[in-house]
Amino acid sequence: MRTFATVQERILDRALYLIGTHGDYDVPIRDITKAANVNVNAINYYFGNKENLIREVERFFIANYRSAYAVLDSDEKPEQKLLLWANEVMEYTLQYPGIQRLQQRAIKSPEPGEMKAFLLENAHRYDEAVLSVLKNLLGDRPDLQMIKLMFYSAIIHPANFGTEVDFGTNAITDRQFRLEYIRAVVETIQRGIKRHEI
Repeated sequence: MRTFATVQERILDRALYLIGTHGDYDVPIRDITKAANVNVNAINYYFGNKENLIREVERFFIANYRSAYAVLDSDEKPEQKLLLWANEVMEYTLQYPGIQRLQQRAIKSPEPGEMKAFLLENAHRYDEAVLSVLKNLLGDRPDLQMIKLMFYSAIIHPANFGTEVDFGTNAITDRQFRLEYIRAVVETIQRGIKRHEI
């Protein structure tokens, strides 16, 4: 899991965690300060007010999102790209449960916002980047969209439930187990394709 060196980063981390678990921005400042182990004055000192804090939380989200997808542009082999990307997505989802709900809410919101603008502008491009890596790994196939959906589901579902409910998925919080799990998912997809082609 990510660790944060500064008080400001710790506040942003806990604010994003609480906003994600609540599914909206209506999280009391006192809850954020308690989770970040700071006093209310720290919010004023670092952010000025809650509006500025929310704006910085959105920027923090965007920076983390970009970081998770940056590996898809690396020189790594396709299988390694998928492995590293999926691990980042799972780790992020574990650290910020409910973040997918927050993304959906941001997109559907009638209010403008930096997070909404970023997602509307970039979500399709990032989705295409994942599809491109899968195409490099598996070839150009008519069922590639379906395979991508299965891969997303295999990555997001256990991370969403890995910390909230024990369905035997708690091991997903261990990085080594997570990487082995992702490798197994990729290998299962590859074996399924070979079997289907016979």
